[in-house]
Amino acid sequence: MRLVALLPVLTSASLDSRTVLSLNRRQQSKIKPITLTKFGVTFEAEVQVNNRTFFLISDTDSSDLWVPVADFQCVNSTSGQDVSQEECQFGGTYQVPNSTEYVANQTLGVQYGTGLALGKVAYADVTLNGKVGLVDRTDDLGDGIGSGVLGLGFPALTSAHPGTELDNNTLPVNRVPYDPVSVSMYKQGLVESWYSFAIERPPKNATSGPGGWLGLGEMPPVAHPDDWAIKPIEVTDGLPDELTGWKRQITPMTLSVDGVTWGNPSSNSSVTNSTTFQAVVDTGTL
Repeated sequence: MRLVALLPVLTSASLDSRTVLSLNRRQQSKIKPITLTKFGVTFEAEVQVNNRTFFLISDTDSSDLWVPVADFQCVNSTSGQDVSQEECQFGGTYQVPNSTEYVANQTLGVQYGTGLALGKVAYADVTLNGKVGLVDRTDDLGDGIGSGVLGLGFPALTSAHPGTELDNNTLPVNRVPYDPVSVSMYKQGLVESWYSFAIERPPKNATSGPGGWLGLGEMPPVAHPDDWAIKPIEVTDGLPDELTGWKRQITPMTLSVDGVTWGNPSSNSSVTNSTTFQAVVDTGTL
């Protein structure tokens, strides 16, 4: 089945139908193991793009799915000079087929705290419906295993932009929103309207290893109580309206925290602050 995918700054990735997660038949499990790297700082899911496997950062606070193309240019974030691909430390790259159809007059440009990725917007044959990004220039750094990002956020945070030239200063505001992977899967009836994470702590001094589970419309296969705290996702207060096209809409996965308790309850030394504040649920990029 030919599905539209956006290739943000490196290329499109798709969820692997050969592993635990299947996006083709609702009755099959949609639970996917994730891998931890960087001493448990980063969590990555195995994803396939045109039958090529990549490990992508599972990120609830961004919305683009991308991997680097084979001839991408790595850039030193300090000097702005071109450097060897090895310095970006990606675990693999995507060989773009000659038959690739690009989206006219659109460019991918996404800014993370760790770097910037630029590339083309294209259509690709993937296992799920969604736009993907083909990144050909970046100063974002990998970990030797991962090769991009699986953005699980909302459409307002997607990073396709009009035109073929980008001004880095306008990346946060000059967007052409599209349905990201999780939204596309839900609209196709492939998954329920929610996903779940079970994050595993790494053993002491372990740099990488099993990182837990990502469930698409399913609970991870771990023991858990049936007593749940439920909070609605909210519009982020204080976010400039220009970031959302001058509309009040959900961007990051923001919720209100009613209070925080810290310390040792057993020794009566715990402290509670009951002031309500907003917090962002962010599993991925910095």
